[in-house]
Amino acid sequence: MHRIYIAGPLFNTHERWYLEHIADALEGTGYATFLPHRDAGLVDLRDPQSQVKVFRDDITALDSCDICVALLTGPDQDSGTSAELGYMFAHGRTCFGITDDFRFLNNMLWGICGEGTRIVADINSLVKLLSTWDRDQNAQEP
Repeated sequence: MHRIYIAGPLFNTHERWYLEHIADALEGTGYATFLPHRDAGLVDLRDPQSQVKVFRDDITALDSCDICVALLTGPDQDSGTSAELGYMFAHGRTCFGITDDFRFLNNMLWGICGEGTRIVADINSLVKLLSTWDRDQNAQEP
């Protein structure tokens, strides 16, 4: 089973809550997930050691995951989320996005997410798309 890195903005309780719901849904279908604020902690910008620890834990997780799911919210997608998506894409990993507001979707992020084919509007659609994608990938393996 795949290990999924869940990227998204972590600035408020609502964002973290929604990311946790994404993780719960994916874990409920058998995927292993890495959720940065849950598994590495939040960065304390007043503490350089906290920054080092969280950065290194996140890079280790990015390297150990083979899929990235990113919450793409707001008029300008979160810079950390964008960096995580770019890192995964540059390393040949498959990226998915979730947003229900396509008015402001960054074109590069759209492209990273399969030129829009791997972007969905809600968690249930994400689970269905991942299941279909996973089945199709397994069918292609010899």
